[in-house]
Amino acid sequence: ECDGVFGAVAPLLESMLMKIGRDSVVNMAVLPNRQHIDVAPPVDIAMTLNPLDFQFQRPVGVLRIHVLKARDLVAADMPDLRQMVETGLGTSDPFVEVSLGRQTVKTSVVPKTLNPDWPAAGAEFLLLVYDKEQSIRLEVYDKDDVKQADYLGGIPGGVLTIERLYSQEFQDDVGDDEDE
Repeated sequence: ECDGVFGAVAPLLESMLMKIGRDSVVNMAVLPNRQHIDVAPPVDIAMTLNPLDFQFQRPVGVLRIHVLKARDLVAADMPDLRQMVETGLGTSDPFVEVSLGRQTVKTSVVPKTLNPDWPAAGAEFLLLVYDKEQSIRLEVYDKDDVKQADYLGGIPGGVLTIERLYSQEFQDDVGDDEDE
């Protein structure tokens, strides 16, 4: 008869021993303690955030820049024998880098010249304008395969704003003379 009572109590006793063993292991294990503390009353995020606030600012216009030519650039590359005999001057492999805000574009490289003319296809860009006070940077570099490009020149003063670009004063400074 003991077998019968013990047989009925055995699963219950086994279950209790397993729970005691599990609790002992859990209590001995080191787990990170976490406690949640509300620092502000609950807020319905859907009611406070407007998805349109996270979109990009709308541009106020588009600036089209067409790089035509540069004249009398500095020779950044050493002359080869033929150039030394003919002119005594070295050449450059110029390209123009135009930056407006976070947008940066580059023209194609015109190899071995100090007076580059860029083809229309490789030197016309459309840039988004977000503010008339944005700065435009136009810089001419000499492309080098081995080292970083050499700076050859750029806009006097380094930067130009959209507002100044369209001012009469700037137009008079640049002029429309083909020889410049």
